[in-house]
Amino acid sequence: MSLGGLSLAAGMLVDNSIVVLENISRHLTGSVYATHDTPPEANLDDIDHRRAVAAASEKGTREVTNAVLAATFTTIAVFFPVVYVPGIAGAFFRDQALAVVISLLVSVVVALLLQPMLCSRLLGKSQGPPHAVFRRSRDTFIAFTNLYHKWEVSALRHPVLLLVILLAGLAGTGVLGVRLGRSLLPERSAGDMRIDVELPTGTPLEETVAWTEEFAGWLSSDTDVKTVFSQVGRTERTLESLSEYTGPHTSRIRVILKTGRGGREKGLRLQGAAEERLKDTPGVAYAFGEEGIGLGEVLEVNQAPFSVGIVAEEPLTAVRVAEELTERLSAEENLRGLSVDRVIGTPNIVVRLDAQEIHRSGLDPDHLTRELRNRIRGVEATTFNEVDQRIDISVRIPRDQRRDLSQALDSPVETPSGESVPLRSYVHVTEERPFRELTRQNQRRMVTISAELQGASADDMWRKALAVTDEMDLPPGVQIVQSGGRMEMVQSFKDLLWALLLAALLVYMILAAQFESFVDPLIVASSIPIGVAGSILAMAATGTTVNILSLIGVVVILGIAVNDDILKVDTIRRLRAEGMEDYQAILEAGRLRVRPILMTSVTTILGSLPMAIGIGSGEQLQRPLALTIIGGLILSTSMTLIFTPILYMIAHRIRRPNG
Repeated sequence: MSLGGLSLAAGMLVDNSIVVLENISRHLTGSVYATHDTPPEANLDDIDHRRAVAAASEKGTREVTNAVLAATFTTIAVFFPVVYVPGIAGAFFRDQALAVVISLLVSVVVALLLQPMLCSRLLGKSQGPPHAVFRRSRDTFIAFTNLYHKWEVSALRHPVLLLVILLAGLAGTGVLGVRLGRSLLPERSAGDMRIDVELPTGTPLEETVAWTEEFAGWLSSDTDVKTVFSQVGRTERTLESLSEYTGPHTSRIRVILKTGRGGREKGLRLQGAAEERLKDTPGVAYAFGEEGIGLGEVLEVNQAPFSVGIVAEEPLTAVRVAEELTERLSAEENLRGLSVDRVIGTPNIVVRLDAQEIHRSGLDPDHLTRELRNRIRGVEATTFNEVDQRIDISVRIPRDQRRDLSQALDSPVETPSGESVPLRSYVHVTEERPFRELTRQNQRRMVTISAELQGASADDMWRKALAVTDEMDLPPGVQIVQSGGRMEMVQSFKDLLWALLLAALLVYMILAAQFESFVDPLIVASSIPIGVAGSILAMAATGTTVNILSLIGVVVILGIAVNDDILKVDTIRRLRAEGMEDYQAILEAGRLRVRPILMTSVTTILGSLPMAIGIGSGEQLQRPLALTIIGGLILSTSMTLIFTPILYMIAHRIRRPNG
């Protein structure tokens, strides 16, 4: 993520230098917006020429120093709080935020100290009009500036109408944002999958191996499959394996697809074909999962995208409700690989002694226990010793008898009175399924239903699950709770909301200290809701869910969106302080700052564009972040060029001249 931070900062690093260099260039050439081709040449000797260039560099830098510092510190103010955000969001964004903060601090030093020195040494007075491409660029900027001036004058004639339109647009965008899907992390795109298969209980290991080999061979024949790995039977007794149900009748198949674009679509196609084949096999239970190093593995979030917990006092009650809910949810097309926690293990035969009957016959319970064990496992009679090994020799009843518990229990036992009684007379035999693992929430048992999502967000499926449970007749004391990824999503959203509020407070405090005013920072901060609206529109247009990455992008917009307003408001204040008429200062600030505003916005957008395009197999890591930044910056830049002058005129009660 630190490299992602450098990629994100690449467009912002030059913003300060652009503002400083553009202002110095304007002082050197007299005015970049002059309509004549050849500026008046100065009749200066070499020493006076250098002094004039140095003076222009110093004055140009001094005029924008406050704006550059305020813009840099507001951007840092929104990145820095994220460093201390706990949980997944903080772990994911911490390195990226530090990379951006440090690089921005270096860039402001370069812009305010190194840049003026280089300009005084390397730049000179313009000796003629630009040539070829540069002349076309200049003419384009002049034409756009004149057009923007007309728009600005027209907007200042109808401020109330435009503000009403703006508020209505923001309200509509807010409604759209509420309806966007929400998830913890963006969808992966690699397409690799894991298939957990469970054959009917009691299937021998040999049959499981044969079935797995046949199914893995069918998967390998697909043109998009690169490699298939299979694991059959019980896993090693590791800490991770304690949460997995394995046995002689279980297998795990890992499918690795060939690298290339569209991996997720290929994986979904193969998963659908595999699911159809598994449905044709009677008695087979299966579950699909993502395989490889994805976002969940990187952030140590190994829960399924969709998880619902059923909490009850009795485990069997929770299991029954979970099975019923799973059956109802199986009709949802957006859920793939729906499965329930394997709380109940493999069936066991439990033999309990009848103590009263044993004592009534004068037998010893320990003796009967050893007798039953010996009839099934045998008795170690002697050992056969060789030079390098020792072989135990056991005496057992024939295999067909010891593998049949009924025959072993029908074998006679001699009582002290000399009577032969079947061993079955002293025992009670039952078949039980023990609980292999119990998850608790607030000291109550919980069973989890999990599934992969396709074409829907976790938030949408959670609401559908609640609607299904409302139609069920739940036993008393049973609760449906959030589980897995949704719990982490809710907590991460809360953490990022606090970071958002703290960032907004820090931005206002920095602006208030910089402008020594309570009103002007509010004018500058008016670009924040416009930037957030742009981020929402970008997410809606690209089908991106609201996740921790897109929310981090919204937090970043808080610091970036105000940069243009800072430059414009600071210029208006400076021109008014120099004695220019208030209304004319607003128009002149627009003419002077439209070019650096467009240049800084375009460089930031272009710097984020490679991440938004999604080049490479890890595109899901940065794409939502870049899309929200680009969308917010495009809308905030285009809208604030018009609405910032309107708000400044209204806030300072500046009247428009008649005519």
